[in-house]
Amino acid sequence: MIVAAMNCFRFLSLAGWLCVAATSLGAAGEVVSPYPRGRGQGEGGGAAGSATQAAPDAVQRGDWPQYGGTLQRNMVSAEPLVDSFAVKFKDYWTPLRKEHRNVRWLNTLGSETYGGVTIANGKVVVCYAAWKPKTAGVVACLEEATGRSLWQLKIQHVEMKRNTQNYLGICSSATLEGDRAYTVSNRNEVLCLDMRGMADGNTGPFVDEAAYLPGDGPAEGFEVNEQCGDIIWRFSVTEKLGIYPHDTYACSPLILGNLVYVNSGLSLYRHERCETPEAPSLLALDKDTGNLVATDDQRMAGINGDRLAHGNWCNPAIGWVNGRAQLLFGGPDAVCYAFDPQPQDGKLRKLWSFDCVPRGKRRVGGNHFLGNPVCVNNKVYFALGQDWTHGSGPAFMACVDATGAGDVTQTGLVWRYDGINRSQATVSVADGLVYATDIAGQVHCVDAETGKPCWVFDTKAPLWSPTLVANGHVYACNSKGWFFILKHGKELEVQASDIRLMSRMCGAMSAANGVLYVPTYRFLYAIGPAP
Repeated sequence: MIVAAMNCFRFLSLAGWLCVAATSLGAAGEVVSPYPRGRGQGEGGGAAGSATQAAPDAVQRGDWPQYGGTLQRNMVSAEPLVDSFAVKFKDYWTPLRKEHRNVRWLNTLGSETYGGVTIANGKVVVCYAAWKPKTAGVVACLEEATGRSLWQLKIQHVEMKRNTQNYLGICSSATLEGDRAYTVSNRNEVLCLDMRGMADGNTGPFVDEAAYLPGDGPAEGFEVNEQCGDIIWRFSVTEKLGIYPHDTYACSPLILGNLVYVNSGLSLYRHERCETPEAPSLLALDKDTGNLVATDDQRMAGINGDRLAHGNWCNPAIGWVNGRAQLLFGGPDAVCYAFDPQPQDGKLRKLWSFDCVPRGKRRVGGNHFLGNPVCVNNKVYFALGQDWTHGSGPAFMACVDATGAGDVTQTGLVWRYDGINRSQATVSVADGLVYATDIAGQVHCVDAETGKPCWVFDTKAPLWSPTLVANGHVYACNSKGWFFILKHGKELEVQASDIRLMSRMCGAMSAANGVLYVPTYRFLYAIGPAP
């Protein structure tokens, strides 16, 4: 089943790369960083930078180097984006670029796109499924100003003995940090890539990129050259942990300090059982080497997989709770977890958990996490659901107090909103409002303090992607390619509903440097006035 794999990470400082996501304005207007020393996330604060710091709920401005823009992975931006644009097509495949309005550039992608777009240091990275061959996935790096291709890493899917689909491509939003990009692949791997591609040669220690190419090498037109992506290291969850993710490995890596956090892909096999129930669900890798540093301490699969709902596709996120970092994760057992991001003896220790499945109810086949939890003002917001191939059905959105400890299922619930259908998207939390989409095609706006609905807008087709809130607007795009601009606020006001992008959307929008990036199945739009 097709997964909400929308997801990615990391930022530019004045001198180079810095984590904008974890900065904010102090009382006097000064910039306060959660990292005690150094210029970026990789310096200071120990292995995971988890010491108590002033790090409230920043909104992203400038580059968008990971899924959600910041460590919080909240789909909100401070960028001044356009409030209208227009696209014209001759037919489904042929855009009439000269007749577009407020479209800076448009780039043709592949057959399907389930990831998001990340932008940093003048470069754009997008992951998708190739058009030819359809069994390959692509990580593409483009020039931010023009959309011109800089390099591509094309990865041929390898047939596994179970569980995986071969046509979904690479379901990730790459996380960008300095001269590195981090993503997961359609071969059940975490990859670290060189942002320069092979323009500076084949940087090791991994040097066998030719083994990833489709076909039989140069005889079929594929060869390793300076336009190819460069893999620095790889970590295979199948080879190292015996895990075969359901459908595909989908995650947008999270970086804090020297660690890369990813889900493990631990899933049910044929919706019935888990063959490696003892395997972990959340991993921490060394960002320089790819070595496994720590795993979660929860055994989320249960005894024989009976606690798993379906797949493990949620992105980890960071929440700042009373100045301390919490590693938030929607587990494959439909439990919202908070971990200490600083490993202890090879384990990520649980701080608190909230079980979303009522006692005695069956987990297998039930609602679970696809969008990640978002923490704002010591509260964690999320929506549950299933991927759209399982159809619509009842679900809920919730707010949980993040200041508790242990099992807070009975004590931590602030509110629950039952008016939403199944959701596979991350929520947007902004200015006391929470926005969520569902696969019945509705955008929901609820009060962040009470959970009471403010309004519901029906787009008339399933919504597989999250909203993006920016510049007083709420942006959404449905599965038929209809794009909507709504007014951000407690009163519903539809500002645009007649924009057709000619291709369905399942990825996540991004905003960087005054431009809105919209990845549909077939095209990547860079929406903004001409520079």
